[in-house]
Amino acid sequence: MNRKDLIAQIKQKKSYLCVGLDTDITKL
Repeated sequence: MNRKDLIAQIKQKKSYLCVGLDTDITKL
């Protein structure tokens, strides 16, 4: 998953904006 995908996931899940860490993104 590249940064563009990470940003897309974060934008779709605004509740995870504060968890913008690569290590935590995988838990989405």
